[in-house]
Amino acid sequence: MPQAPYDIIIFIIIVALLLLAMLTFIIRIVLLYQKRQHFFQQELLRAGVDFEHNLMHVKLEVQEKALHHIACEIHDNINLSLTLAKLHLNTLNIDNKEEASTKTKTSIELLTKSISELNNLSRGMNSDVIDNYGLLKVLEIELEQIRQAAKFKINYITDGEPVFLDKKQELLIFRMIQEGFNNIIKHAKATEVEFKLHFFSKLLIVVLNDNGVGFNPDFNNTTNESGLLNMQTRAKMAGGEMHLSSYTGDGTSLIFIIPYKAK
Repeated sequence: MPQAPYDIIIFIIIVALLLLAMLTFIIRIVLLYQKRQHFFQQELLRAGVDFEHNLMHVKLEVQEKALHHIACEIHDNINLSLTLAKLHLNTLNIDNKEEASTKTKTSIELLTKSISELNNLSRGMNSDVIDNYGLLKVLEIELEQIRQAAKFKINYITDGEPVFLDKKQELLIFRMIQEGFNNIIKHAKATEVEFKLHFFSKLLIVVLNDNGVGFNPDFNNTTNESGLLNMQTRAKMAGGEMHLSSYTGDGTSLIFIIPYKAK
């Protein structure tokens, strides 16, 4: 019988140790949970900060692209119309009333077109001209305006079976051609320009050659750099590429190679 109290004491001690171990385990679990909860809160806070930073970066990038797009549209499209209007007015001969009347009328049309393009740009509707008429028709209208104002001959050739391309792709091609002619008018001092559209199976090749003064492509000329960069960028956006060949005193050749899927 004297052994019984001792066994009870041993049992109580064991139970107490087990309870203590269990309590220690529970406390460690709670502390670990709190630690992980704090870590997740910190990660969530950090993720929120990163998200805000990335969101701001994306907003700035989108804004920058939008501004770049507007600048390109103004430079490639509206700038050409204004340049042509300026050429008409600069070569206006008031002694020749019939010619003066024609040039004045054309200048007004070009200025009206520029105002319309600005309105379209502000509404994000620059592709309307392509949607309404198609690439070839718009090119014919543009070339006729250039012929009336510029002092060079344009040999326009279309080869192959013309097809309707994606509207976005047609707009990009139109803007590249506009920029090419804009550079010729401003810098080339050419007397003749060869403009070709070669429609092959799933491939359009645009060739724009002039017999002007040319330039050294390796020379960092900011006057030409902006326009060339715009054309290169648009060619890539259209899924194609641009090739430039020019020599001082020997004209310039531009070739755009654009793969397409006919509509």
